[in-house]
Formats: sequence, C-alpha cells, structure tokens
Amino acid sequence: MKIKLLSIILIFLTYSFLYSQNLEQVKKKLDSLSIIQKSQQSKIKELQESLHNIKLQIEKYETLKKQLESNYDSNPKIKANVIHEGGVLRDAPNATANPIANINEKDIIYVLSYAQNLYFKVLYNNLTGYISYSSIANNPEVDKILTDENNKSNNTVIRQIDLNDPKYKRLSKVYGKDIAVKLMNNELWAGMSQGMVLESIGKPVSKTSSNTDSGTNDEWTYPDKILYFNNGDLKKWSKK
Repeated sequence: MKIKLLSIILIFLTYSFLYSQNLEQVKKKLDSLSIIQKSQQSKIKELQESLHNIKLQIEKYETLKKQLESNYDSNPKIKANVIHEGGVLRDAPNATANPIANINEKDIIYVLSYAQNLYFKVLYNNLTGYISYSSIANNPEVDKILTDENNKSNNTVIRQIDLNDPKYKRLSKVYGKDIAVKLMNNELWAGMSQGMVLESIGKPVSKTSSNTDSGTNDEWTYPDKILYFNNGDLKKWSKK
C-alpha cells in the first residue's frame, strides 16, 4: 500500500514539474511573438506612410503632366526667340510680377497667347509664364496676334518696335522697356504722368487748369479727345 501511494506521489510530482516547464516555455513563446508582432506592425505603419507619400507625389506629377500636355496643345503655339538682352519669365502679365526664370539671348520660347499689358503667355523649358513683348525678337506671327487683339478692341494697332530707335532707347532708360513700348505705340492708361502723355501722343491743342480741394486739375484738349489730370496724374479721358 505504501509503495502504491509513493508511486502516485512521484507521478504527481513529475507531471507538476513537466507542466511548470511547459508553462514557462509558452510564456516565453508568447513574449517572443508579441515582440515580433509589434515590430511587424511598426513596419506596416512605415510602409503605409510611405505609400501615402508616394500617392501624393503621383497625384502631384499627374497634375503637372496634364498641365504640360495642355500647354503643348495650346493654340497658337509660335516658336520665337528673345532679344540679345534676354528676358524675364514672370508669374503674371506685368513688370512687377515675380520672376520665374531668366531667359538668355536666343533661347527658344513658345508663344501660347496674348495676355495683357503687352505681355504674352509663353512656354519656356516646361515652365509657363509671361514675357514682355519688348523682350521677344522680331517675329511676324507674334505681331499678328497683337494686331488681331487690337482689332478686337478697336485700339491703336501695336507695331513692332525698332530696338535701335533713339527714342525707344531714351524712353527705355527713363521708364523701362515695358513702358517704353507702350509710349512708342501711343498708348494711354490711368496713372500716366504728363511727361509720359507728351511722349506718347504729343502736345495738346490747348490746356486748362484749376485748383480744387483735391489738388490741381488739368484738362488737355486734343483734336479727338480730352484728357483729365489730377495733381499731374492722368485719371481718365474721353472722346470729343
């Protein structure tokens, strides 16, 4: 009886030891798997972030691709060069707009359309921007665009400027190229000084002046129009 009881006790102790050993192994295995899981989850998060960034870049370049394709398909698209002094590609059609790129002598540009203020929308080295008419080398096709635009608005036809013209050179030094081109083409715009007006359309037939609370008002009369100034700046004009 004692032997049997002793055997049972030994068997119980043996199973208890084996169970204890298996439990520790299971715990270690779980800890190991938990570490691996966290590591894989971290890698998955990094991959997801990378995929998101790649997706954003794809969308960006798809948009750029469409823009470039649209630019190349635009009409008219005239191949032209800039003058020997070079030109500046700007982000808006005016002389104070931010520069995008400097265009060197004889660099090729593609004129897409007329913008405004004697500026053209052009394509240069996959960049789209605006360049002054005075910076474009003599080009009959570009001149035709200007002529068509002016025929639409019934303004004075803009002519190609002779860059060697002494008057143009003088005006360029005083006012800059863009304004010089406008003056050479007899243009008027609000804000002109009286000196600019004289350079653009010449002397008036008569002048009158009066002092008011807002300053000095001047009226210059021409054969076909009257110009109104306030404190020396052109405010408006009307046809007779």
